[in-house]
Amino acid sequence: MLKIGADPELFCFDKKSNNFISAHTFFPGTKENPFPVQDGALQLDGLAAELNIDPVTNSSDFVTVLESVINTAKKFLPEGVELVAKPSVVFNKEYYDKTIPEINKRLGCTPDFNAWAFGAQNEMPLIETPSLRAAGGHLHLGWTEGKDYETDQEHRTRCIEVVRQLDCCVGLQCLIWDTDDDRRKLYGKAGAMRFKSYGVEYRTPSNDWLSSQEKMKRVFELTKKAYDDMEKGIPYFILVDDNIEEIINTGNRKKAQEVLDAILKAS
Repeated sequence: MLKIGADPELFCFDKKSNNFISAHTFFPGTKENPFPVQDGALQLDGLAAELNIDPVTNSSDFVTVLESVINTAKKFLPEGVELVAKPSVVFNKEYYDKTIPEINKRLGCTPDFNAWAFGAQNEMPLIETPSLRAAGGHLHLGWTEGKDYETDQEHRTRCIEVVRQLDCCVGLQCLIWDTDDDRRKLYGKAGAMRFKSYGVEYRTPSNDWLSSQEKMKRVFELTKKAYDDMEKGIPYFILVDDNIEEIINTGNRKKAQEVLDAILKAS
């Protein structure tokens, strides 16, 4: 049975100063030691707050656990500071230079991989604006367990196929919603993924889909449909002649809508 989880990142916005501020002074947990909470965990990811949710099997539970962990995270914030699902932000230069510790400025994210390049490693980004940061809305799909994702070629091939399928559906939908093209300068191009022992982490979507219950539900339903259709032998990329990777990477939302409509109609 497919289980779907997520580890979205959210930024902290200070309504008093009207500026984004780093989450490093508010949130417990690290990549190595997440802070457990009901329905998931919290951790700091650079200057953003990362929320880990327990994987679930239906859209209703997906929304419930997401909102549960978000509401828990809010309790760590002082009055006047809110969590924002914004794909990219530029921190105030003076605040960034003088207030944030150097260790928190580091882009320590481990590399991810490109499903459209047969799982080749993506290059680490070069940041032209030092205070620019991006946030993901990564999805975790689990359909197995205990796989050696480093050496099991059959498992790696399956992960690549699943991510291509997701790009043709979830990736296009998220692009249509998300009008922020700055994030893809850093992360989140088409086919972005990591191999996992339980399945795969899909890293193309930004955090924009966290902005409403309707989007959360839609993301879950499209993710499940994409996986289920693949299990039925319906790979989406054969349903259209368009270059899905190019559509996502160039931010072609008009074409994304046309292709998504065609895929959903045909499947």
